[in-house]
Amino acid sequence: MFDTDGNITTLRQYGSKGFPLYPEDENSIKIGGLDALYDVIQTSDGNYMCVGHSNSYDNDLGPMDETQYWAAWFLKIDTEGKKISSKKISHDIDGLSDYIHHMYKIIETEDGDFIGLGDIYGETGSFWIFRTDGVDNTKKMWSKTYSTNEFLIVSSMAKKDENTYVVCGWIEGGTGDVSESVKGGVDIWVFEIDAKTGKMGRQKVFGGAGSDAPKDIIALKNGNVLLAGISNSKDGDSFGGFGSQDFWLLELDNNLDTLLTHKIGGSAYEDLTGVAESQDGTAFFIVGSSESNDVFVNKNQGYLDIFVTKIIANSTLSVKNINSKENNIFCTPNPSNGKFNIINAENKTVYITDVTGRKIYKSFVKEDYKNINLQNFPKGIYFLNIKNENKTIKIIVN
Repeated sequence: MFDTDGNITTLRQYGSKGFPLYPEDENSIKIGGLDALYDVIQTSDGNYMCVGHSNSYDNDLGPMDETQYWAAWFLKIDTEGKKISSKKISHDIDGLSDYIHHMYKIIETEDGDFIGLGDIYGETGSFWIFRTDGVDNTKKMWSKTYSTNEFLIVSSMAKKDENTYVVCGWIEGGTGDVSESVKGGVDIWVFEIDAKTGKMGRQKVFGGAGSDAPKDIIALKNGNVLLAGISNSKDGDSFGGFGSQDFWLLELDNNLDTLLTHKIGGSAYEDLTGVAESQDGTAFFIVGSSESNDVFVNKNQGYLDIFVTKIIANSTLSVKNINSKENNIFCTPNPSNGKFNIINAENKTVYITDVTGRKIYKSFVKEDYKNINLQNFPKGIYFLNIKNENKTIKIIVN
């Protein structure tokens, strides 16, 4: 734990060292000792709930229980880091020793229960979501799995309202519980669940012909949902792009339909870790890593760097009324400080005029994007035109 200046005030470790399967044999295979925590929240009683997984049987994880070989792990601690309780939880499956359980996300409900998100792996994998009694974390009110029967990876979960939670993950193939058409490659699967029963509600699949993966999902103050991930597709839901893999944001309405979409990146590789909304709801913050040093990403210090950016939430990101690639041409950021990019204008001649109609810039765009710099021109309104097309985009420089 840290104080407000970032100094360490408390440092604790939890888990087990494991022990030999046959104690009399010094070369015996050790079992247990593989313990990890992935999420922590402050609970309504002022303490903290940490969740993860464990295959240990002693110390903080005891006693030994052969029915829970590799189980999800609830660890509750107080404000000083002292252990209050340590419990394991598994799904109701016969032959639990053949399955590996993980828990990645925990959310406390309005009435003090917990809804957890994880996965279960045996011969195939499944998303695993459950609700437990807030008094006894191992007492399940319901426990359900959701699967494509093919490749999948759990990503995140968010609380839309008291009765509805929204979940996202990666999938490859539209089998099992997936009712939407898949796009190709690896796609993003988003679905809602009922908090009281775990029953699946609305669902959507997003992506293009390449690989598209969600990393985080949050509920926004305006009632919508922000899905944040990565993409190397340049078609389908994931049109445009800058490099081998870009940051990708989608704002979804109450029906999980796309309202806004936005890509950020450079000509190299980007990987998103998390997303947050500003307190006033006017901007998004994303954090991740980047190898790029161009387009939206500048001042790379070498190889893979930490990347943090703030994105203004406004109508310039709208994807409504998009019918063809020609209509997908846009400028971003817009408004800008004079430096911006023309997106999806490959193999087209573009020119920019000022408010008097005077042509101040002309270029043939070879790639999917083009870097533009108007900082030597006065602040104000300009217009981007596409040669031989009835297409004009207003550009704001401030």
